[in-house]
Amino acid sequence: EMCIRDRFYKEVIRTIEGDIGAIATIIFQSGSSPRGLGAQMLIRADGSAVGSVGGGRLEAEVMEAAQEVMEKGHPKRLEFHLTGQEVADSDMICGGEVEVLLEPLAPQFLDLFKGLLELLERDKRALLFTQLPPAPWGKVLLPEKGSPVGTLPKERVEEIQALMEKHPELWQQQRPFSMSLKPGVHLFVEPISSEPTLYLFGGGHVAQQIAPLAKMVGFRVV
Repeated sequence: EMCIRDRFYKEVIRTIEGDIGAIATIIFQSGSSPRGLGAQMLIRADGSAVGSVGGGRLEAEVMEAAQEVMEKGHPKRLEFHLTGQEVADSDMICGGEVEVLLEPLAPQFLDLFKGLLELLERDKRALLFTQLPPAPWGKVLLPEKGSPVGTLPKERVEEIQALMEKHPELWQQQRPFSMSLKPGVHLFVEPISSEPTLYLFGGGHVAQQIAPLAKMVGFRVV
Protein backbone atom coordinates (compact mmCIF):
# COMPACT_ATOMS: atom_id res chain seq x y z
CA GLU A 1 0.00 0.00 0.00
CA MET A 2 1.28 3.47 -0.83
CA CYS A 3 2.57 5.66 1.99
CA ILE A 4 1.05 9.03 2.86
CA ARG A 5 3.75 11.03 1.06
CA ASP A 6 3.55 8.83 -2.04
CA ARG A 7 -0.20 9.39 -2.26
CA PHE A 8 0.22 13.14 -1.83
CA TYR A 9 2.71 13.48 -4.67
CA LYS A 10 0.64 11.23 -6.93
CA GLU A 11 -2.22 13.69 -6.45
CA VAL A 12 0.13 16.60 -7.20
CA ILE A 13 1.15 14.95 -10.49
CA ARG A 14 -2.48 14.26 -11.44
CA THR A 15 -3.33 17.90 -10.76
CA ILE A 16 -0.48 19.23 -12.92
CA GLU A 17 -1.45 16.89 -15.76
CA GLY A 18 -5.15 17.70 -15.70
CA ASP A 19 -5.84 21.07 -14.08
CA ILE A 20 -4.36 23.98 -12.18
CA GLY A 21 -3.61 23.85 -8.49
CA ALA A 22 -1.41 25.13 -5.68
CA ILE A 23 0.64 23.70 -2.84
CA ALA A 24 0.63 25.30 0.61
CA THR A 25 3.65 24.55 2.81
CA ILE A 26 4.40 25.69 6.36
CA ILE A 27 7.88 27.22 6.01
CA PHE A 28 8.11 28.81 9.46
CA GLN A 29 6.58 27.82 12.78
CA SER A 30 7.21 29.01 16.31
CA GLY A 31 5.39 28.43 19.56
CA SER A 32 2.43 26.09 19.35
CA SER A 33 0.54 25.50 16.13
CA PRO A 34 -1.76 22.75 14.83
CA ARG A 35 0.72 21.50 12.18
CA GLY A 36 4.49 21.49 12.16
CA LEU A 37 7.16 22.78 9.80
CA GLY A 38 6.85 21.26 6.35
CA ALA A 39 3.14 20.34 6.63
CA GLN A 40 1.55 20.58 3.19
CA MET A 41 -1.79 20.86 1.49
CA LEU A 42 -2.67 20.52 -2.19
CA ILE A 43 -5.47 22.85 -3.31
CA ARG A 44 -7.26 22.30 -6.61
CA ALA A 45 -9.09 24.84 -8.75
CA ASP A 46 -12.48 23.40 -7.75
CA GLY A 47 -11.74 24.07 -4.07
CA SER A 48 -11.03 20.48 -3.10
CA ALA A 49 -7.88 19.74 -1.13
CA VAL A 50 -5.54 16.98 -0.03
CA GLY A 51 -3.64 17.31 3.25
CA SER A 52 -3.83 20.10 5.81
CA VAL A 53 -1.85 23.05 7.16
CA GLY A 54 -3.86 23.36 10.35
CA GLY A 55 -7.57 23.88 9.84
CA GLY A 56 -9.63 26.77 11.17
CA ARG A 57 -9.12 30.37 10.07
CA LEU A 58 -5.56 29.67 8.94
CA GLU A 59 -6.60 27.04 6.44
CA ALA A 60 -9.62 29.01 5.26
CA GLU A 61 -7.43 32.01 4.41
CA VAL A 62 -4.88 29.78 2.71
CA MET A 63 -7.63 28.24 0.56
CA GLU A 64 -8.88 31.69 -0.40
CA ALA A 65 -5.40 33.01 -1.24
CA ALA A 66 -4.69 29.87 -3.29
CA GLN A 67 -7.27 30.93 -5.87
CA GLU A 68 -5.33 34.14 -6.54
CA VAL A 69 -2.04 32.24 -6.69
CA MET A 70 -3.50 29.81 -9.25
CA GLU A 71 -4.95 32.61 -11.37
CA LYS A 72 -1.80 34.78 -11.42
CA GLY A 73 0.76 31.98 -11.44
CA HIS A 74 2.95 33.63 -8.79
CA PRO A 75 3.82 32.38 -5.29
CA LYS A 76 2.73 34.14 -2.11
CA ARG A 77 3.87 34.10 1.50
CA LEU A 78 1.23 34.36 4.24
CA GLU A 79 1.99 35.12 7.89
CA PHE A 80 -0.33 34.13 10.74
CA HIS A 81 -0.11 35.13 14.39
CA LEU A 82 -2.23 32.53 16.15
CA THR A 83 -2.29 34.05 19.61
CA GLY A 84 -4.80 35.66 21.94
CA GLN A 85 -8.13 36.59 20.40
CA GLU A 86 -7.12 35.28 16.96
CA VAL A 87 -6.83 31.77 18.39
CA ALA A 88 -10.13 32.05 20.23
CA ASP A 89 -11.93 33.34 17.13
CA SER A 90 -10.67 30.45 15.02
CA ASP A 91 -11.71 27.79 17.55
CA MET A 92 -8.11 26.56 17.71
CA ILE A 93 -6.53 25.57 20.99
CA CYS A 94 -2.99 26.20 19.73
CA GLY A 95 -1.14 29.51 19.58
CA GLY A 96 2.03 30.61 17.82
CA GLU A 97 3.35 32.09 14.60
CA VAL A 98 3.11 30.35 11.25
CA GLU A 99 4.24 31.32 7.76
CA VAL A 100 2.80 29.53 4.74
CA LEU A 101 4.24 29.50 1.23
CA LEU A 102 1.65 29.15 -1.54
CA GLU A 103 3.05 27.93 -4.87
CA PRO A 104 1.17 27.50 -8.14
CA LEU A 105 1.51 24.11 -9.80
CA ALA A 106 2.72 24.59 -13.36
CA PRO A 107 3.66 22.15 -16.16
CA GLN A 108 7.37 22.92 -15.71
CA PHE A 109 7.24 21.13 -12.34
CA LEU A 110 5.92 17.87 -13.78
CA ASP A 111 9.35 16.26 -14.30
CA LEU A 112 10.44 17.36 -10.84
CA PHE A 113 7.52 15.74 -9.05
CA LYS A 114 7.67 12.62 -11.19
CA GLY A 115 11.36 12.32 -10.33
CA LEU A 116 10.59 12.89 -6.66
CA LEU A 117 7.96 10.13 -6.65
CA GLU A 118 10.30 7.74 -8.44
CA LEU A 119 13.00 8.35 -5.80
CA LEU A 120 10.49 7.61 -3.03
CA GLU A 121 9.37 4.40 -4.72
CA ARG A 122 13.00 3.31 -5.13
CA ASP A 123 13.76 4.20 -1.50
CA LYS A 124 16.37 6.77 -2.57
CA ARG A 125 17.21 9.98 -0.75
CA ALA A 126 17.09 13.54 -2.08
CA LEU A 127 16.61 17.15 -1.00
CA LEU A 128 14.01 19.46 -2.51
CA PHE A 129 15.16 23.10 -2.48
CA THR A 130 12.69 25.96 -2.90
CA GLN A 131 14.08 29.45 -3.41
CA LEU A 132 11.77 31.74 -1.45
CA PRO A 133 10.34 35.06 -2.63
CA PRO A 134 11.19 37.91 -2.87
CA ALA A 135 14.18 36.32 -4.62
CA PRO A 136 13.18 34.78 -7.96
CA TRP A 137 11.06 31.77 -7.04
CA GLY A 138 12.04 28.31 -8.21
CA LYS A 139 12.63 24.71 -7.14
CA VAL A 140 15.26 22.05 -7.68
CA LEU A 141 15.29 18.39 -6.66
CA LEU A 142 18.82 17.27 -5.81
CA PRO A 143 19.20 13.49 -5.45
CA GLU A 144 22.01 12.22 -3.24
CA LYS A 145 23.19 10.33 -6.33
CA GLY A 146 21.99 11.60 -9.67
CA SER A 147 21.27 14.72 -11.70
CA PRO A 148 19.27 17.69 -10.40
CA VAL A 149 15.83 18.45 -11.82
CA GLY A 150 14.01 21.76 -11.48
CA THR A 151 13.50 25.35 -12.54
CA LEU A 152 16.35 27.17 -10.79
CA PRO A 153 19.12 28.62 -12.98
CA LYS A 154 22.22 26.48 -13.51
CA GLU A 155 24.35 28.93 -11.55
CA ARG A 156 22.10 28.65 -8.49
CA VAL A 157 22.05 24.85 -8.68
CA GLU A 158 25.85 24.81 -8.82
CA GLU A 159 25.95 27.00 -5.70
CA ILE A 160 23.66 24.55 -3.90
CA GLN A 161 25.75 21.58 -5.02
CA ALA A 162 28.91 23.30 -3.77
CA LEU A 163 27.23 23.91 -0.42
CA MET A 164 26.22 20.25 -0.16
CA GLU A 165 29.80 19.17 -0.89
CA LYS A 166 30.99 21.45 1.89
CA HIS A 167 28.30 20.28 4.34
CA PRO A 168 27.54 16.61 3.58
CA GLU A 169 25.90 16.26 7.00
CA LEU A 170 22.86 18.05 5.54
CA TRP A 171 22.00 14.81 3.75
CA GLN A 172 21.24 13.31 7.17
CA GLN A 173 18.48 15.80 7.96
CA GLN A 174 15.15 14.12 8.61
CA ARG A 175 12.95 17.22 8.91
CA PRO A 176 12.47 20.32 6.73
CA PHE A 177 14.75 23.29 7.45
CA SER A 178 15.56 26.77 6.17
CA MET A 179 18.94 28.10 5.13
CA SER A 180 20.53 31.21 3.62
CA LEU A 181 22.64 30.58 0.56
CA LYS A 182 23.86 34.18 0.56
CA PRO A 183 22.37 37.59 1.46
CA GLY A 184 18.91 37.89 -0.05
CA VAL A 185 18.74 34.25 -1.14
CA HIS A 186 16.84 32.01 1.25
CA LEU A 187 15.96 28.37 0.67
CA PHE A 188 13.40 26.06 2.21
CA VAL A 189 14.69 22.49 2.15
CA GLU A 190 12.57 19.34 2.31
CA PRO A 191 14.31 15.99 2.86
CA ILE A 192 12.84 13.38 0.54
CA SER A 193 13.02 9.83 1.85
CA SER A 194 10.70 6.92 2.39
CA GLU A 195 8.68 6.78 5.59
CA PRO A 196 10.16 4.69 8.42
CA THR A 197 8.99 1.10 8.76
CA LEU A 198 7.26 -0.22 11.86
CA TYR A 199 7.45 -4.00 12.36
CA LEU A 200 4.69 -5.50 14.50
CA PHE A 201 5.18 -8.99 15.95
CA GLY A 202 1.96 -10.70 16.93
CA GLY A 203 -1.67 -10.01 16.09
CA GLY A 204 -3.21 -9.35 19.48
CA HIS A 205 -5.47 -6.51 20.58
CA VAL A 206 -2.59 -4.05 21.06
CA ALA A 207 -1.09 -4.68 17.62
CA GLN A 208 -4.54 -4.36 16.02
CA GLN A 209 -4.84 -0.84 17.45
CA ILE A 210 -1.25 0.20 16.73
CA ALA A 211 -1.26 -0.81 13.04
CA PRO A 212 -3.90 1.67 11.74
CA LEU A 213 -2.65 4.42 14.06
CA ALA A 214 0.92 4.03 12.79
CA LYS A 215 -0.22 4.28 9.18
CA MET A 216 -2.17 7.45 9.98
CA VAL A 217 1.02 9.16 11.18
CA GLY A 218 3.20 8.09 8.27
CA PHE A 219 4.79 4.71 9.04
CA ARG A 220 5.04 1.74 6.73
CA VAL A 221 3.57 -1.11 8.72
CA VAL A 222 4.78 -4.71 8.40
